[in-house]
Amino acid sequence: MPSGRASRRARTSTFWPSTITPSPLASTAAGTLRLRSTDLAVEIEATVDASTTWARDFLAAHRAGLIRGLSPGFRVPQGGDKVERRGADLLRTVTAAQLFEVSAVTVPAYPAAQIEARGWQPVAALAQRLVTHHSNRWRL
Repeated sequence: MPSGRASRRARTSTFWPSTITPSPLASTAAGTLRLRSTDLAVEIEATVDASTTWARDFLAAHRAGLIRGLSPGFRVPQGGDKVERRGADLLRTVTAAQLFEVSAVTVPAYPAAQIEARGWQPVAALAQRLVTHHSNRWRL
């Protein structure tokens, strides 16, 4: 996302596997999507539960390197940007935005907007492993 701060004014934000499929992977309303706005960027952390087919498809495509980009859906409130002329070009700087969705895509709107996976263990598989393997139980 361009530099500036994102507003959390929208009721909920959603992390989508693409802009084509209406199958959410995480959302602020469900507590599985966390947004943190800094002076340099908006940091997005999503917990993707692999119990749905579209989540498994997304995770497999990301692991394969097919989906690595991120495209934010946002609105710029009045006064939330500035436009300046630089030679024959115009430069728009967004200083405030209302983020309403984030999509994982093959070609991001902003080349620097990339996603990475941390802790590849799917939530459902992790829960199963913790329950079925005695060596993973807490000891007092």
